[in-house]
Amino acid sequence: ADGRHIGHVWLTVWDNQFVSATVSTDWKKEHAAAALGAWKGFVQCDAYRGFDGLFRNGGMVEVACWAHARRYFVKAKDRGDLLAEEAIGLVGRLYAVEAEATRKGLDPAARLALRRERSRRAVDLLWAWHRKVGGRTRPTSPLGKGLTYLTNQRKALERFLEDGRLPIDNMVVEREMRPIALGRKNWL
Repeated sequence: ADGRHIGHVWLTVWDNQFVSATVSTDWKKEHAAAALGAWKGFVQCDAYRGFDGLFRNGGMVEVACWAHARRYFVKAKDRGDLLAEEAIGLVGRLYAVEAEATRKGLDPAARLALRRERSRRAVDLLWAWHRKVGGRTRPTSPLGKGLTYLTNQRKALERFLEDGRLPIDNMVVEREMRPIALGRKNWL
């Protein structure tokens, strides 16, 4: 009645380059499948449930985003939960390794070797911290939600340790979405 339309944009990025945008009027999983088409291989995305079916048939392999995982712990810390600082620090180690690999101009094989040498240790420490903290955290608290995210996304979060071509996060897509989000705010 007020002239507004609800829409959702599904962005596809390949090799850090914007490829396409698909628009839908709802969040149904069919739109996620349509946006990816017949793609086979790695797909890095957030933890939206609509993607889950795409990974069951074996054609697409889920790669999770460490930036999304980190956000939960930042929220927990911002709300006064100091336990979250350790998780933030450990995720920060992962980003430090990535920054070093980029600064050195490492090819995917060398990046993977560096990840296996240094990132694997940080990830293992994060899981140990998770086991230590998890039992004494309310699942509905910001920290509890972060721990649940880690648990549910563990395999996909660790996938960057298998292939040096995989980015640690999908912030490229987030950056591509920024003009859309800013434009929407301005248009409204």
